[in-house]
Amino acid sequence: MRFLLDMGVDARVATRLREHGHEPVHLRDEGLQRLPNGEIFTKAISESRVILTFDLDFGEIAALARGRRARERGRCRGRGESASRPSAPRGT
Repeated sequence: MRFLLDMGVDARVATRLREHGHEPVHLRDEGLQRLPNGEIFTKAISESRVILTFDLDFGEIAALARGRRARERGRCRGRGESASRPSAPRGT
């Protein structure tokens, strides 16, 4: 599987994905640290890659890209979050 790793994703994830036979590309490795979200989305589509990100506004970008071959599949869970629902923000 081909992946595009956003800046919030640790570069070690790319190493692990490669070890398991995948084809990851990290934005940092291509010098694209400041690439706007919309262009990250376009790059992923043009290269047939799945975006790995912790950026919560990618669902909004996907919704704006109607008619393009893309779909939000979910997001990675952080510590303290379950598959059924995210944990409440601290202090609430």
